[in-house]
Amino acid sequence: MLDESNYVTHNHLNERERKMYRYIDKGDQELKDLYHTLDKKLELDQQRGEQTIKQQEKMIEGINNINDNLTGFDKRVTKIEDQTKSNTTDIKAIKATTEDKKKGTREVWIAIISATGVVVAAAFGFAQIFF
Repeated sequence: MLDESNYVTHNHLNERERKMYRYIDKGDQELKDLYHTLDKKLELDQQRGEQTIKQQEKMIEGINNINDNLTGFDKRVTKIEDQTKSNTTDIKAIKATTEDKKKGTREVWIAIISATGVVVAAAFGFAQIFF
């Protein structure tokens, strides 16, 4: 009947208006859903970013502790190296002294044996002269 008439009925306008509002409401609801989804994602990203910053601060603290330990370790290693050099020098001096004493002991034994041999030879010579 609408084709025959040039007039639009009130019912027809209300129905078209309702369809428009349903279309607008549907689009509005989709936009709201997308906004809430985006808001949730942004909040989640913010929380993750804060957690990452906290973890990085902990890592920096740990690295600083390791650096302090290694710096102290370097000082201790240098001290140990100096002590090792000192101990090596002392050990070499002790070995040299021991070698000298061993040589001295050998020389004393050789001198004692030589002196005993000379005394025995002199005794035989003296005994031949008087006996």
